[in-house]
Amino acid sequence: MAKNHLKWQGITILFICCIMILSCESKSQEKWLPGMEINTYNGGGMVPESRTVMIKGSTGTYIHWRQPKRDTLTFKCSQQELNDLMKETNVTHFREMNSAETGGIAYDKPTTSIEFTWAGKTHSASDGATQHITSGNAAGFFKLYNYIEALVKKKLGTRY
Repeated sequence: MAKNHLKWQGITILFICCIMILSCESKSQEKWLPGMEINTYNGGGMVPESRTVMIKGSTGTYIHWRQPKRDTLTFKCSQQELNDLMKETNVTHFREMNSAETGGIAYDKPTTSIEFTWAGKTHSASDGATQHITSGNAAGFFKLYNYIEALVKKKLGTRY
């Protein structure tokens, strides 16, 4: 009887610890913290054009290059917008995505990449001319990319 009681106590304690760990992890991932940075790139293929977005702190930079012209625009993000962006990286499970070389090159396919930096760590994934998403959800990758593009378009309006 005592062994069963101790066994159930151990299982209960383990269960509570798991809940506490998961709870702490999800709370730390819900807010955009100082030092976090997300960068996106889309360009290449057969078109001499690219778009780059860099969001660091509350400042964002959008660079649109179309040969031979380069436009650089800046914008500000609210803490709520940054927190929503952080939630989107979690919903799409971006940090679980990986990409690898395709072994060939698709000359007419543009490359899309996302790079996220937090707590001194950087994770990136790409899909395009020479790389593809190998683990994680490729649809989630493009969902996150499109979310960031929509945020930039909202911030810049007609200048986008």
